[in-house]
Amino acid sequence: MANMLVPTMCLMLAVGPSNYILYKIAFTSYGASSALFAMQMVNALFVVYGAVALYAVRGAITDEMRASSKVPYALMALLDCLGGLCAALGAARTPGQLQTLLSQSLVPCTMVASAVFLKTRYGAKKKLGAAIILIGGAIVVAPAFRESAETSAVLIYWASNIPMALSAVYKEWRFADSEVHVLYLTQYVSCFQLLFGFLLFPAQCLTDGLPLGTATRTFLDDAVLVATGADAYRTSLLALYVLNNFILNTSGIVVLKLGGASLTAILYAVLLPLSTLAFGAPILGQYQEPIVATTLIGLAVVLVGFSLYESDSLVPKEVSLRGVASAAVALRRRRFDVSEQDPLAPRRRRVHVHNQPAFHERLLLPILRVRSRSREALAELIGGTPSPSV
Repeated sequence: MANMLVPTMCLMLAVGPSNYILYKIAFTSYGASSALFAMQMVNALFVVYGAVALYAVRGAITDEMRASSKVPYALMALLDCLGGLCAALGAARTPGQLQTLLSQSLVPCTMVASAVFLKTRYGAKKKLGAAIILIGGAIVVAPAFRESAETSAVLIYWASNIPMALSAVYKEWRFADSEVHVLYLTQYVSCFQLLFGFLLFPAQCLTDGLPLGTATRTFLDDAVLVATGADAYRTSLLALYVLNNFILNTSGIVVLKLGGASLTAILYAVLLPLSTLAFGAPILGQYQEPIVATTLIGLAVVLVGFSLYESDSLVPKEVSLRGVASAAVALRRRRFDVSEQDPLAPRRRRVHVHNQPAFHERLLLPILRVRSRSREALAELIGGTPSPSV
């Protein structure tokens, strides 16, 4: 399976930029007045694709998972739906190159939410990196505020990071010690998200000032076009986006398993400039965007902040020799081999359910941040008792 690493990395680099491009083109083609319909189409397609993926791993779903309370899934779905709604309402009038960079604000937003609700403490590098990311985002959006038509759309799109961050923190808190298959969790969240999308329908009227009756007729007209096949172009755009998103997330999980968290973080860092600059490609035709100086400056600043943020997690922390020996003994006793673990399968040990900051992903990437843990946490992770430091 190790020989799959390089091809999978290449696949990630290929589908990463297209993830943002397909999203931008699809929602622009529907327009702001049909943003909620487009979002619901995406939610419905995720349910369909997720059902196929879940069926493939049906043997790994236990009766205990099926009997578990679905209330936490519904809460996650509500937060994800609010984030998806904000992104959808702002996507049509927010330039694609801005979307890639504004999404990086998920990093500082998640840090703030984690610090408030989980009492997480961050080092100076992470705090500085998050601040630099926000500065880079401010540089990028500055020109947009000169256009009154874009200002509200950009702010609404940026606001999607807040519920997304709350959702990520809740996922980590609620499922850190739980046994649940990632695809099972994702599918239930997608189903609830589809339901909440209809309940949030009035938000379409608030942002565009449309009467509820007009918005409802527009939604129904779009649904009829899809059902009759009269709108195959826009429907295919959404279907391709969801499929592309599934491929991106699945390949990310494979790279995480075969190459580790460090390589995965590096790949997502590389995808950021590729995705941003891809909007300037002539092949996009009418959707091509001029890459202005503020975008390049903001991109450079965000990359510095993102690299600084990730570097604090990727640098191994000092561990005493006796602590390592104690952990190794416990590891041998339990015959626990991390390399053989299925990254999608449930775990009995504590994990971090982590969303890569570069994309608003639907799949959840479980990452074991072993190297960022203390010696005591490392020994606890594998069942040993830490010895006193030498």
